[in-house]
Amino acid sequence: AHEIVNQKVEEARQKEEEEKARIEEEKREQERLRQEEKERKEQERLEKEHIINGGIGGMAEYIDDYLLVTFDAETKEKDKFIESIIEELKDVSITEEEFIREQRVRISSCYKASDSIYSMNDTLRNQIVKYDTFFPNTISEIKNLKYENISIVKKIFDDYKMGIVLILPNEKTM
Repeated sequence: AHEIVNQKVEEARQKEEEEKARIEEEKREQERLRQEEKERKEQERLEKEHIINGGIGGMAEYIDDYLLVTFDAETKEKDKFIESIIEELKDVSITEEEFIREQRVRISSCYKASDSIYSMNDTLRNQIVKYDTFFPNTISEIKNLKYENISIVKKIFDDYKMGIVLILPNEKTM
């Protein structure tokens, strides 16, 4: 009888954990959809005001000790485009709860990627091509990230401690 009770308790605990995971996944999905909608509206605004001529893309990566944030867009209003990007970056924020959730997502993505030999192969190749090395402790690096350090990145944007590089098209290609 004792084993049956323990089994029932364990089943209930597992169901509760599954429900928590499902709710957490729903929250992540809702946040992703909110962010996509915000980005879509901003892109529409930039297009409507003729600041950009089409889509806008971007990415962020670390190179040595620098955070490189790249935005791609076709524009004839480069100053207005840069101004709009800087304004958007001023509003960048993340709560500690969102940070922890994102940290968990990244860690679980690393575990999921390591389940597939093909994903692991792609990850290792990309790291070697991009950085001439690979990073074996990605999960521990993610775990060691601290919410308090986000304020450092935010301060860089707030204080405009950044360089802006424009790549203009060649006159022949315009």
